[in-house]
Amino acid sequence: MIAYQQVARTVGVSAAWLRKFVADHDTAREPRWSVGQKIINQYLAVCARIEADMSLRNQAAQVYQRQRNAVVESMSRLDQSLSQRMENAARVAQGHDETDG
Repeated sequence: MIAYQQVARTVGVSAAWLRKFVADHDTAREPRWSVGQKIINQYLAVCARIEADMSLRNQAAQVYQRQRNAVVESMSRLDQSLSQRMENAARVAQGHDETDG
């Protein structure tokens, strides 16, 4: 109901008329040209806001995805580096064991 009131106020009609018009009620007279144009403009404005919001959300998602990929790549390199160090340490330890024995 609040949405009807907000749209009705924006286009200059009553919420009751707008509800009847949207429901295709026989009692709702056809709107004046100016009201029809305001309804169309309001609809286009809402669509533009939704599209702009989706565009911003998609851009933010792409930024987060790039950041996530960078973290995953960095962690992978760190894991490889640690694995190499562990292998080197194991080889060094084996070398000490062989010379001690």
